[in-house]
Amino acid sequence: MDWSSAVALIGSLLALIGVAVAAILASAAQRRHWRLTEQIEACADFLTEYSTVYVDYARAVSTGAAAQATTTAEFVDWAAFNRALDVLNIMGDRQVLQAAHDVDRELWDVGLRITKGRLPKAEWPNAREPLDEARLRFVNVARARLGNGREPLRALNGRPADDDPIWDLKG
Repeated sequence: MDWSSAVALIGSLLALIGVAVAAILASAAQRRHWRLTEQIEACADFLTEYSTVYVDYARAVSTGAAAQATTTAEFVDWAAFNRALDVLNIMGDRQVLQAAHDVDRELWDVGLRITKGRLPKAEWPNAREPLDEARLRFVNVARARLGNGREPLRALNGRPADDDPIWDLKG
């Protein structure tokens, strides 16, 4: 084999190796991208279902239905929330999971207070604070681990405080 044939053969082999390495790297990057996208969607689904439970809690407290309930299942359909939590348990980042479990723990705490008759309507604003704080922590952890959340959010909405004059219906 002459020198030019050897160079051509080596060049061809190096090109094939380069293509194979590029394909492996591209495949790995695509899998990471899909996994990240799936985790973001799982977090969004979890927050959606959390919001449904939160509204059910608020409605049960404000209507008095909670005072008559023996379990939260009497005013909350837990299937979708539990499914969303299960999806996070299967595929979620460890820190995101811990934050989701903290949200779930706060829901349990408030739910038990509701069904034991220890949460009158007037106390709902104070009772929901740990829920709101856990939700904010979850969002900030998810942003830091899965998104562009370099700076943590201080709030998740622009809702006026409970003592804001806007809520005074007399004026």
